[in-house]
Amino acid sequence: MLLAGLLLAGCGTLVPQTDREPDYAFNESEATVLGERATAAARQHAGQSGFQILDTGAQAFLQRAALIEAAERSIDAQYYIWNSDVSGRYLARRLLLAADRGVRVRLLLDDFNVAGRDDVIAALDSHPNIEIR
Repeated sequence: MLLAGLLLAGCGTLVPQTDREPDYAFNESEATVLGERATAAARQHAGQSGFQILDTGAQAFLQRAALIEAAERSIDAQYYIWNSDVSGRYLARRLLLAADRGVRVRLLLDDFNVAGRDDVIAALDSHPNIEIR
């Protein structure tokens, strides 16, 4: 009976979250150092997209850490898996410090592999400059 209930619950729908107001990215990205650099690079390659290949996890970690430190106004990050290992805790701490210095932090997290960390995620989300969805 429990299994049938769990299976049926998986077919249910979530309650609409109508109490949330829409949130938007900032319009004036050129007003920050990173935005100014990105705008200048985009002008040099008008009509093209750009990317940088990161070959290792270490490179990806260092890039994320550097971008968090350089953020002046806003950080938007999306993660499929966020582990509570050394690098995950370090980046969470750096995001909290960025929020403390006035940077708006918006995280979109998949709930895969977050079991047992609801309190930590809720504590981060309670910061006035951090929103986690």
